[in-house]
Amino acid sequence: MFRTFFSWENPHSDSKRQEYSTKKEHFQRAVKKLVGVFTSEKESTYYVPPCPENNQPFPRGLVANAYRNTKSRKHSLNPEASSQPKGVKRSRQKHLPSICYAPRNESEVLGATEFLAHSISPWPEVKKAWDITAPSRLSSLFSEESASKSKKKNSKEQPLLLCTYMSAWPVLKHASGTELILQDFNHLYPGHELTLYSAWEQFCTSVLRCAPKHVTDSYGRGLLTELKGDLRKGHRDVLIACLLPSLVQPTARVPKPGQGVWKPSIAESREAFVLHVKTVADVDTALKVREAKLLRLGVRSQPLLVIVGELKDIRNFVVVIDNNRYSVTGFLQSVDTLFKSFFALSTDYPVEAKQIWMLIQKSIYKISSSCEEKIPTVETVLNEFHV
Repeated sequence: MFRTFFSWENPHSDSKRQEYSTKKEHFQRAVKKLVGVFTSEKESTYYVPPCPENNQPFPRGLVANAYRNTKSRKHSLNPEASSQPKGVKRSRQKHLPSICYAPRNESEVLGATEFLAHSISPWPEVKKAWDITAPSRLSSLFSEESASKSKKKNSKEQPLLLCTYMSAWPVLKHASGTELILQDFNHLYPGHELTLYSAWEQFCTSVLRCAPKHVTDSYGRGLLTELKGDLRKGHRDVLIACLLPSLVQPTARVPKPGQGVWKPSIAESREAFVLHVKTVADVDTALKVREAKLLRLGVRSQPLLVIVGELKDIRNFVVVIDNNRYSVTGFLQSVDTLFKSFFALSTDYPVEAKQIWMLIQKSIYKISSSCEEKIPTVETVLNEFHV
């Protein structure tokens, strides 16, 4: 039934067979017919119109998702099929991840979607349903992400994709929601399940070899001195992480609301990468202070890691994504989870710590693309790493 609806074409099209301009009214009409046949179904399951004022810039529901997925598959198989006025250059089409084109059974996807909307247990069944919905979910997510980047890069005009996606799939807010995020990353970048753990020691060796040349701030020099001692591995790993903003210093320049430019400091970069507090009671305050500062600067808060305790004895690791907190058992696991969340949720690195994550992305995970920004401080250190 979905495929019949999505294959409609403009009866007045010319020989180039222009696509029919599908609008909100067409979705609503189709859904009304559908629930007229299946009287136990609700219209909201199949179509929810966009509502920008509630941070929902795109339509949701099974019909809207299936329409986008079918359109993406059609264009991927025949990218020249879409009509285009003469004299207009065709921009390079964004290719969706291969998982988005995986074969899918629409009835299975429907059942899995309904299950995830109403259930958070048993957890093995949740993970299975999450996998079934992966092609349609990720196709929708990356299609919307591509559309958002074609708009003005004004923080107030860009759709709140992360917030919208987390709201559309509330099972992600479960305490074990990071397991679902990791499943999606494994679909997008198979073979990286243990990459961080196998590459970390070599990364630390390279950092310690290059740091004396590049670290100039007093806090960073103090960390270097401490790292010369005989430390427990966990303590050393945390200190290495805290040293990274001094090794690859921030170069971002962010326009402030009104006038002026914000130039994140090394300390601000460190806070956006690893937010350190002494006690669990301090977590709420630290996150609220950071959120208020970013709000004043017109910058959105992105996922980050909070570590709790003394640097030599960190007791808690908390990954924060869209105000949801996930407890993680160790430092490397928390870094791995956070890194993969940026890709699986199609969200940006924090602007203050972008250079740190780019260093980790290129030197450890070896993930790169032809269109990504090259940051001079990162490229310099990478060359010295001999990556």
